[in-house]
Formats: sequence, structure tokens, C-alpha cells
Amino acid sequence: MIKYYYGLYCSKKEGCQLAPIDKQVSIVVLWSQYKHYKKSGSETEFNKIKQDIVKYSKRSEIENRWLRVYQPDFWHCRFLYEMTKDGVFNDEYKDHLKSICQNDNFFLARADLSNILNTNNLDKIFPKDQRRFAIDNTMISDFISMYYWFDDDQLLKIANMYFINAKNYYLKNNLLPSDSAYLTVASLDLYLATKDKTYLDFANDLYNRFTAADRNALDINQLTELCLTSQIYYDSISKGQKYLVIKNNSLSRIINKGFDNDKGAFHSFDLSGHFYGTRNNALLVGCLID
Repeated sequence: MIKYYYGLYCSKKEGCQLAPIDKQVSIVVLWSQYKHYKKSGSETEFNKIKQDIVKYSKRSEIENRWLRVYQPDFWHCRFLYEMTKDGVFNDEYKDHLKSICQNDNFFLARADLSNILNTNNLDKIFPKDQRRFAIDNTMISDFISMYYWFDDDQLLKIANMYFINAKNYYLKNNLLPSDSAYLTVASLDLYLATKDKTYLDFANDLYNRFTAADRNALDINQLTELCLTSQIYYDSISKGQKYLVIKNNSLSRIINKGFDNDKGAFHSFDLSGHFYGTRNNALLVGCLID
């Protein structure tokens, strides 16, 4: 199986060292390769992507090895579902992508999912931890993608229940606008699934607060999230030019402060050393190509 590292750490004193192998980043890397193929049209690249999809869909092969690539720590089914929507893959590979989402998703495997839903005890799935608040909100969008794929109203209900908890937690704790990107996308995804305008209104409020923040104070991850959110707005909600302006402004700042020509990769803005994150570089591929 393919092994991806969490990233590369480089410091002035100690040089560069690979971070540990990360079981979480395979899907976002696969998505970035799909995005790049749509631009390049390379058959060699496309064949490699299809080979990886087949490998990832063989759950028995993964279970027999140390690498559990799909233990979700970010958008998972959301990326996979997106890859089936534009005709790049035939039905065979769409089924493989669906299988990856279905067979290797921690939440669908929970035997007590119905009990969690009935008792509104979502803390059993999502412990409230401010350090992980932003990243955990990606799971809301994953549940919505599962709802589309598996036609199960229960999954949409879970997405909405966690969204309500996350929204209340965000407002109660007065979190920074820069922590809101994935909650914004979750609110947009709920709006698209339900057509309930209250979700769109809340997403707009979060997005406007985020875009009003001092861009110079944002790190590379936050600027990447602003770029992604702006692109999602443009693709799914409105073709307003303001979204492209904000996206391109974010990309310009990232390129000027964080692109390493020698390594051909983006790094953090730290002065003492740089971190080249695998996930963030994969996400930026999507931002640059769209």
C-alpha cells in the first residue's frame, strides 16, 4: 500500500527530517491527484489514480496490514463523492469510490450509531475539544455526502445534530473567525442538502467575519481554508467575482510567503524553521487548479 508522510520539518539548526507516516492523508492526496489529472489530461497519471482507487477499495487487503488509510481525520466521503460527479470515472470506479467511503468509514461501522442518534449523545462521536474543533467539523460534511450516497435520512439527521452542537459551541466560546472555515462549509453543505436558508445565512455570517480578519495575521493553513471556502462558494452558491478575488488574494499571500521553489512545495510561515505539510499541499493543489 502507498505510504504518505505527515510532512517535512526543516530547521536552520537540524536540517530537514520527514515527519511520521500519516494514515490520514491518503484521501486528500488522491483527490489532489484527481484535480491535477483534470488539468493535465495525462493518461499515465489517470491510470495511476485508478490503480490506487482499486487498491483502496479492497478493505480486506487493508485490514491485513498495518496501514489503515481511511481512519477519518478530515474530509473523507466529501472528497470521494466529489470525484464521482463530473464524469471522469465510469460506473465501475464510481462503485469503488463509494466502497471506500462505505467500508472504511469509522462512523458507519459504529454499531451504536442509532442509539447515539436517539439519545442526542454526540459527544460519544465528537468529544468537545477546542484544539480539534475546526477539523472535527469536517465530519458534518462527510455525513451529508454519505446521506447523498446511501439515501439514509438518519445520516442527514446526524449531520444536522452535530452542526447544532458545533454552532452553539462556536458561539458560546467566542472562537476566532479563522477557526470557522469547516463549519462554514458544513453549513453550506446543509443548505444545499435541505434548501433551508438559515444554514446559508449562518454560513454567510461566518464567511464575512473570516474575510474581514487581518490577512497578515493568518497562517498558511488558515489562508488555505479561506481559499477553499471561497472556491466552494463560487462553485456551489454564487459566481460572484468577490469570491475569486478573495481566493486569489489568499493564494498570492501563500505563494509569496510560503512557496519553496527548490522543493516545489508550500511551507509554514515560521521564522525558526519550515513545515511542509502533506495535507495542506494537497489542498493547495485544488485551490491552484480550480
